[in-house]
Amino acid sequence: MSARNTLKRLGLLIMILKRNHYPSKQELLDYYEQRDLGMSDRSFSRMLEHLRNEFDIHIAYHATHRGYYIDWNKSMDLYAMEDLIELSQINQLIIEYLKNQAVHNDYIILDSRTEMEGMDVFVPLMKAIKECKEVRFNHFKYETEQMSEQLVQPYFLKEFERRWYLVGKRITDGKRRVYGLDRIHNFEQSTKGFTKDERFHIEDYKNTVGLKIVGEG
Repeated sequence: MSARNTLKRLGLLIMILKRNHYPSKQELLDYYEQRDLGMSDRSFSRMLEHLRNEFDIHIAYHATHRGYYIDWNKSMDLYAMEDLIELSQINQLIIEYLKNQAVHNDYIILDSRTEMEGMDVFVPLMKAIKECKEVRFNHFKYETEQMSEQLVQPYFLKEFERRWYLVGKRITDGKRRVYGLDRIHNFEQSTKGFTKDERFHIEDYKNTVGLKIVGEG
């Protein structure tokens, strides 16, 4: 296992546990498999042991909830380690997805330096956009403090004021919507494809200030 993949696995595990309530081992292994970072049960156990011994980060299993969580009481220096991992992930994402000018022009609108929160769904969203696959996720709205399930046709990603957003069409009502990546939870890519709306042009958004013109659901 390369050092880069090890670091990516560690970072993904921490972010998943922060954003999801008690995922099972199979859910975690499936998550890695979908991102070409698959591992065996034994490798998963070694990763937890590595986090505990090397970084003093304790990942525990909750019998009642039947899933894993971060034991905050036992873990030390978690925030420093988390920042290091997430920074490495952002750099790797930039290398993998922004170095290709064609991909950059077709799928991404850059504005400035991005925040790290929500970047765990960046790669699968890019994959869904390129393959024209519908996606499903829960979206948290700060105004109402409520989570709602969204079924979306993803069109492109835009960065604005150091945060990343998904711009797409909500399938339930056919409206264009904007979703902050930091508010997306339980992301899933559907096997169902879609045909892009010819009226939906990325050029319409490149020179806009903010994302209010399309609303936010």
